[in-house]
Amino acid sequence: MNQQVKRWARAITAMVAGLVAVNAPVFYLWGTTQNGGLAGPTPLGGLLRDWGAQALVILLIYLVADQISRRLLRDRYSLAIGAVLFLAVGGTYEWVAFGGPGVEFGGFAYGWSALADTLALPFALGAWMLWLRTPKPAPDPFAAEVTGAWESADGVLECGSDGVFTLTRAGASTIAGLWESLPGERPQIVLKVVAPTDLGHGWQATVLDLEVSPHGAVLRGAADYRRREAEAALEQSTGYIGAVEIIEG
Repeated sequence: MNQQVKRWARAITAMVAGLVAVNAPVFYLWGTTQNGGLAGPTPLGGLLRDWGAQALVILLIYLVADQISRRLLRDRYSLAIGAVLFLAVGGTYEWVAFGGPGVEFGGFAYGWSALADTLALPFALGAWMLWLRTPKPAPDPFAAEVTGAWESADGVLECGSDGVFTLTRAGASTIAGLWESLPGERPQIVLKVVAPTDLGHGWQATVLDLEVSPHGAVLRGAADYRRREAEAALEQSTGYIGAVEIIEG
């Protein structure tokens, strides 16, 4: 959820910055008029209302395009949907605001293209931050240390690189779930399995501390899991007990 909030905040900030950039000449002319002492009411209030309405409409286009993409198209074509909505809303505004069916096609096309040209940069900046900007994954210095097989008296814990773990216990069913590193300087992972709660399906979580030393690695929690050696894996799969001898011919 926090990542979603940051993504939308970046998109809104970029879109507003684009509006300020394309309207900078209007700000300059307004300031020049005020310094020149010309009589008459200032149009700044009306301009700010127009720009606020434009920002709100662009944000609504983002929201609608995002929902259409997410619900109907498996989170694809968000930018294309947004671009089509952007042009359609601009054309509808020109059609309604300047005469409807009575407007001449040339005037309608000119107003539509002028409006689209003015708002294209703010729309594109926000869309880039929302849909095209690839977020950098958070660094995970402990994941490489955790991936692999661990064993204890409680069973064998296998942590896959895809974030899935399996716990195999003698005489009991295998447990599967998700594992991930916890943020912070302390090396920890959490094992999560689906479990019923008073509010419906939820997660049962178990936190394990990772300790790495020259003598090996240990995951400490309710049970201590030590890194499983290759010989133990071979013994488990073949029933062979002893060392592996490589014979060169």
